[in-house]
Amino acid sequence: MNLIELYDTLSLPENDNKVFNAIPIPEFPNFRIAIDFEGNAVLLLSVSKRIKDLSLKNFRLKYLQLEQNLECRIYENDSFILQTFTVVTFRCSDRNLQEYFLRISETLVSTIGQKPTQQQVIDSLKKFVEVFKTLTDSPTNTINGLWAELFLIENSSNPKSVINYWHNLPEEKFDFNAGLERIEVKSSSNFERKHIFSAEQLNPPSDTQVLIASIFLKQHNSGMNIQQLLESISKKVNYDFETTDKLNSIVFRTL
Repeated sequence: MNLIELYDTLSLPENDNKVFNAIPIPEFPNFRIAIDFEGNAVLLLSVSKRIKDLSLKNFRLKYLQLEQNLECRIYENDSFILQTFTVVTFRCSDRNLQEYFLRISETLVSTIGQKPTQQQVIDSLKKFVEVFKTLTDSPTNTINGLWAELFLIENSSNPKSVINYWHNLPEEKFDFNAGLERIEVKSSSNFERKHIFSAEQLNPPSDTQVLIASIFLKQHNSGMNIQQLLESISKKVNYDFETTDKLNSIVFRTL
């Protein structure tokens, strides 16, 4: 399942803001990846047995909109169909963020399974939505720091193990924590090894070993971006479900 590739095959609906162009997700006939008239990526979820009095409240975040039990008009296989879906729309034209959304959607679809109940969809969507609640405009230093951490993971001899010790929250004291061994990643775009440390980072427990990875960054048209680093890391861990799920979730929380 590659939702990015599926999404890229879709064209905009013609002059109709109430129609989605959609394509079924292979092996998951109840789900569609779609595009709306604004070019937004849309995930359409359906359940085999709907419970009328059980629903998830509709809402809209900065980039994410969720509408429950919505009757949709879909153009699919050269014809129009009407069907009821839970509609998850990612309202952002930034290509990198769109690809993150589609990657996280792959995890969601795999978690829900082929014939989900209404309750299973709701429970999975609650976790899915939490990932996007912290997604805001990120300052450059946050992007640089994230890139440096991904660069370290991508260049490690055992990316899966390193991801296992990666912080779940950006606010944690060390970027990578394996108990007695810890790594703090610092990045610099001015080619000076001048970094800011917290008191906890400078005074770790006496029985721990802390390594500082100081990485110089310079923007270049032919350099790897965050999306390319993610793809390379995912490939190196053989697209392991739990590992890539954590990888993508941390990226979203950081951004």
